[in-house]
Amino acid sequence: MISLPSSEYSIAWICALAVEMTAARAMLDEEHEKPTDQDPTDDNNYCLGRIASYNIVIACLPAGVYGVTSAAVVGTRLRQTFKRLKYGLMVGIGGGAPHDETDIRLGDVVVSKPGRGSGGVIQFDFGKEHGNGSFKRVGSLNQPPEALLTALTYVETEHLMKGNRISELLESAFSQYPKLVPDLSYQGQHNDLLFHPEYDHCATATCEPCDRSRLVQRQPRQDTSPQVFKA
Repeated sequence: MISLPSSEYSIAWICALAVEMTAARAMLDEEHEKPTDQDPTDDNNYCLGRIASYNIVIACLPAGVYGVTSAAVVGTRLRQTFKRLKYGLMVGIGGGAPHDETDIRLGDVVVSKPGRGSGGVIQFDFGKEHGNGSFKRVGSLNQPPEALLTALTYVETEHLMKGNRISELLESAFSQYPKLVPDLSYQGQHNDLLFHPEYDHCATATCEPCDRSRLVQRQPRQDTSPQVFKA
């Protein structure tokens, strides 16, 4: 593996969970050595590498310590070592993407963009949940930088014209890291279970003992490859 100074990295990819960091590492075209010039006050642990022509630094929140405060600390430490970062992206497993019209399934990708009075991502504690289950926003996060939004427009046109390469990239990652297949490959439509939002799930690791009468009935997809949605 090659070793580069911290000044060569321009994009930070922040994950909340170890499984998310694992998936991020599997997407790298090239993995680099650990930073040799890490700031002595920076307690983060990094994975460095390259995707296309961009040098990426991947960081994860401390094990078992989640939330906006932990993410802010990780982000602050990132800037102590990688002083020439241009962008920081939070990428991971979505806790939910409620939508009345879009049929989002297990394994799909949701990309946030500004719209409907929101900067893109809706932070749950920027609002109030009412007794009837509705959620009213009382604030919003700032929108992404303009450079990323213009890049998103270009990527969107590419997607409309050519589709996406997600399945191809996943197959490449699984061939390189076969141990990831049991946990990170598609689990089949029979495991893609969507329950009504007001249903209180059983306190177990899986939904096996949950009440199947509370499932949302959906038509099977003809194409089970991941799809990309805007939200």
